[in-house]
Amino acid sequence: MTRQAINIGAAANDGTGDDLRTGGQKINENFEEVYNRVKQVTGLTLLVANWTLVSGLYEYDLADVGITANSVVNITPVLTSSADLDVVNNAQIFENTESSVGSVKLKAISAPTADINVVLTIIEKLT
Repeated sequence: MTRQAINIGAAANDGTGDDLRTGGQKINENFEEVYNRVKQVTGLTLLVANWTLVSGLYEYDLADVGITANSVVNITPVLTSSADLDVVNNAQIFENTESSVGSVKLKAISAPTADINVVLTIIEKLT
């Protein structure tokens, strides 16, 4: 859906703009679209064996845990323990990863040394 603008008319109360109900519907539909673009995935374990070296960076393809995208997304891992945080910091995993269509991947400078438990917040970019 594309963004729906509320027709405010040519002048206040001139009767040429959207009525109150139509304006409210457009507001609700615009917000619904925005909220549907945010997804939080909990209980994920990123296995150390699934990181691969690609063009000098380590990548984790989230298709391995059932996450794919139909558009570009930003991914922010939220770690569930201090041990996971140490692994992430040592591997220098990028906090925000922008992924291409159909392929959602986390990237790191070094290979992680252990499995990582994460919560991912995936935000589909608006076009």
